[in-house]
Amino acid sequence: MRRLTLAAAIALCATSLFADDLFTLYIPVRVSHLNPGISQITVRCTLSGRDPASGAMMTYGPAIPKSQDFPVTGGAFSGTATIIYTNADFSPAQMRNLSSVTGGQCEMRFQVGGTWYIPYDSGTGTMTGHAAGTPFSNPVSFTIH
Repeated sequence: MRRLTLAAAIALCATSLFADDLFTLYIPVRVSHLNPGISQITVRCTLSGRDPASGAMMTYGPAIPKSQDFPVTGGAFSGTATIIYTNADFSPAQMRNLSSVTGGQCEMRFQVGGTWYIPYDSGTGTMTGHAAGTPFSNPVSFTIH
């Protein structure tokens, strides 16, 4: 049975011992019974919120999602991704409006050789699919309160 879990309850720490660390996401990750060709998983996250001027939803932080890579051994991995957003990740305009950050999204990607696969809850296929009725959650959205 293939199990893929990118935790729906993402722990967020909005304060830090280091003044430069503005947001820290802790994402529990557990995968098992993966295709033996998968050598690495990557957890990628973005922050989002409303533009204070227009009210439209927008992405906050770097244009390329922040990520952390993990090796897959024997078709499995269990651990916690730690994604840290610092002052350098935000434009000056975003820095003035960090209270507008209200949530975000994290996703898991699989690497097979030099190719990346993104599994989704409705995906099928040997690399990204899953058996009906098995736990599967990707991507995961979260809210900051």
